[in-house]
Amino acid sequence: MRRLWPCALLGLASLGLALVRAQDPKDKKGEDKSEKKGKPDPAAPGFILKASESDLAEINLGNLAAGQAGDPAVKKFAQKLVADHTKTLKELAGLADKRGLRLAPTMGPEHEKMQTHLLSQRGAAFDRAYLDGQVKAHQAAITLFERYGKDGTDEELRGWATRTLPALRGHLQMAQELRAGIKGEKKDREKDKDKDKDKDKDKDS
Repeated sequence: MRRLWPCALLGLASLGLALVRAQDPKDKKGEDKSEKKGKPDPAAPGFILKASESDLAEINLGNLAAGQAGDPAVKKFAQKLVADHTKTLKELAGLADKRGLRLAPTMGPEHEKMQTHLLSQRGAAFDRAYLDGQVKAHQAAITLFERYGKDGTDEELRGWATRTLPALRGHLQMAQELRAGIKGEKKDREKDKDKDKDKDKDKDS
């Protein structure tokens, strides 16, 4: 019986070593996977700042357009943007708070410049300027969200960016369609003016 003890101890020691290795979260390179997963994404603060600037701009400019646009369809579009971007800003605020990050306090300088320009416009001129700005703003927002959705390392934030993209693409499509319609109306009005001029010439002759 005494001869069995060394073999039994050796077997227990081997089993213990195997258990330690199985529970060790470190990979072959010595990296702790659990620590890597919870590591903050250095790109997250910049993304949150830019995304919140965009939301604030859509809300502020949308409120302006809802009251000042000449076309009822443009007013309705602006109201939708205010509602949609208020929702995403609230969601983003929750994500930022969990990470101890801050949202942008105001919209960006390019948005403020657009607001100043819009305040000087009226009627169809306002509508065209507002929609031109919306096309550019949503193209930039889509690029921002696509980039973070692809390259971001914060899984929750990346998932939110990806889920938000369809709404941004929908906004872009609506802005493009509205803008095309307004520009088409302008051409029609110019054609009507030309017809009136021709009629006047015929009367004079």
